[in-house]
Amino acid sequence: MVRHLSVDEKLAIVQKYYHAGSKQKTIARELHCTQQEVSLVLRQFVERGNCERQKRSGRPSVMTEEVKRSVERGIKRKRTASGAELTERVARETGRRVSQRTIQTIRRRLGYHPVHVSVKPALMDTHRAARLAFCREHQRDAISLWGFMDEAGVTIDYHRQIHWIKQGECRPVRESPPARVRSNIWAAVWWSGKTDIFITTENFNSAKYLEALEANLAPKLPLDRKRFVQDGVPFHWTIAVRNWLRSHRVRLVDDFPAKSPDLNAIEYIWAWMKHIVAARQPHDRATLEAAIREAWDSLTQTTIRHFIKHVNTVMKEIIMANGGHSH
Repeated sequence: MVRHLSVDEKLAIVQKYYHAGSKQKTIARELHCTQQEVSLVLRQFVERGNCERQKRSGRPSVMTEEVKRSVERGIKRKRTASGAELTERVARETGRRVSQRTIQTIRRRLGYHPVHVSVKPALMDTHRAARLAFCREHQRDAISLWGFMDEAGVTIDYHRQIHWIKQGECRPVRESPPARVRSNIWAAVWWSGKTDIFITTENFNSAKYLEALEANLAPKLPLDRKRFVQDGVPFHWTIAVRNWLRSHRVRLVDDFPAKSPDLNAIEYIWAWMKHIVAARQPHDRATLEAAIREAWDSLTQTTIRHFIKHVNTVMKEIIMANGGHSH
């Protein structure tokens, strides 16, 4: 247990991790504690919903090895099993009645953590063959000489924000606007730099893509040794776009395979940014755009390099999967 950290320090850890998006290693350095202590505080917050030390009643623990084995068998049998289902299973197999909160704690102690299903593009045999050929061809390339660019949509998420309330308190209500608030963004990153973020309310097409390139990529040129990755969206490859890239001496990785967002490092940055933006809790278009810019400005070159290096790992996984999805 983490005992020497004060409640204020523990709250600071939770704030920095979930709201400021700081890494555990950074938090540990700033608060002069170990990374393990930071991890334990975050786990305690998830399991209990607070940062206070849990008081022990002195009663025998219901988390016996028999109960733990029953829970683990239930999880392995059905990965989506709810707390109620696991509670019933434990009662049936061991004769013990445990709460769903205890089930949650056991799951954490067994090393399980919740994740959403990873939605990935459906792959046909031709896609797998192209991905496999690409990874075999480029697995030894100097990935630090690649650049990555793409666009994405960012919306306000009104439904997944969690509020902690007591029994009998009313559920918070937020009125959503009549139309979904969405901003479309574009940017490019490379080993030693990044463009500014381009934000628009319009959908991207060839003309809007050229506007983003001219406004945000052109000021960073020339980047003579770089080769940029962009996916196969048709407006990326129009004659007008290709002529612009050629006239600005922007070289492309021209054999980038279809259905391969896992090979474009900026896709991981978009996921990272959306987490940061959601933590800012934007409520209208102005606050959404401000949160996007703040998240982009906080994106360090160290983080960019981490995601770029990850592409090498993905290539190895795709080769192992014979062109299939990476983990």
